[in-house]
Amino acid sequence: MREWIGKSETRSDRVTLTPIAALSATLDRDDPFPREGDPLPPLWHWLYFLPIHRQSELGPDGHAKRGGFLPPVPLPHRMFASGRLRFHRALRAGETIHRLSRIADVIQKSGRNGPLVFVIVRHEITLNPHRIHYDWRHTDLEGYPGLVVHGPLNATLLADLARRNLPDALITSFSFRAVKPLLDTDGFVMGGGLVDQLSSTAICLLHFCTNPCGRFKTGHSHFAATLLQESLTNSGAGYIDRLNRSGWWE
Repeated sequence: MREWIGKSETRSDRVTLTPIAALSATLDRDDPFPREGDPLPPLWHWLYFLPIHRQSELGPDGHAKRGGFLPPVPLPHRMFASGRLRFHRALRAGETIHRLSRIADVIQKSGRNGPLVFVIVRHEITLNPHRIHYDWRHTDLEGYPGLVVHGPLNATLLADLARRNLPDALITSFSFRAVKPLLDTDGFVMGGGLVDQLSSTAICLLHFCTNPCGRFKTGHSHFAATLLQESLTNSGAGYIDRLNRSGWWE
């Protein structure tokens, strides 16, 4: 499958207004209806470049059949594992935008439950068709006890939490790591706080309310020139208490 490394595709789209207004309403934000030229909030680029495939081109999990842009990995589950984003400037409503996607690497590993294949894709510049997000019958086939909440939605909620609490801050980069699937039957709490106000750096946490000091999803929003590398691997009450002393958002 390493022959897929270097494979690329290019797509174009237009930053239309209705998806922006729809996501704002979904997040219960009191934003005015967007106008041409308005900046697109961080991570909202996922509203565009949505995959469109004919029904006959879809696999049993709702994704496009393997072996096109992505390599034909012979494993049953496909998941969004992590992401790292850098923002050079805001996209704006009304702009025509272009995305260049390239397979940077294909890495095979052994996990606790069997073999894993990581396909690293770099995009320059998602309706998610995967059936684990909307079809209860298919979740049983992939071994999930409920519908899986789309990972980029969790990341978008974290970015929105930072926007609500630091409305004047400029997000220059954002990265996140999926630690455990969040199901539609789970309750969850979002929290975040400033770790270092001197350098204007913030870290946000999303953790399950059923186990707030155990395993959780993490994301960090960076508002300065240097990306904070601290504490992505640190979990537990001690870390949360340290953030509480600096101010905690919920």
